[in-house]
Amino acid sequence: MNASFWQRIHGGSTPFSIVLVLTSVVFDFVAWRSRDEALRRGLHTAGFGSAVVGMLGGVGAVIAGLIMTHGRMLVEL
Repeated sequence: MNASFWQRIHGGSTPFSIVLVLTSVVFDFVAWRSRDEALRRGLHTAGFGSAVVGMLGGVGAVIAGLIMTHGRMLVEL
């Protein structure tokens, strides 16, 4: 596979993961403020799910970044 493919994977999964983790925080905050127990459970479940998917996207971004740099984690200037 060419480098362009891995750049697109890395470039797409990095901000997607950040947004999902922030969404998880919003879901948990709204659930914390909610008085309805059913809504609270649903929002906590959605928050947990978005955090897990965000973590998996972050792992994908790291793998794509390592493939692009041929395993070098720190680039010397």
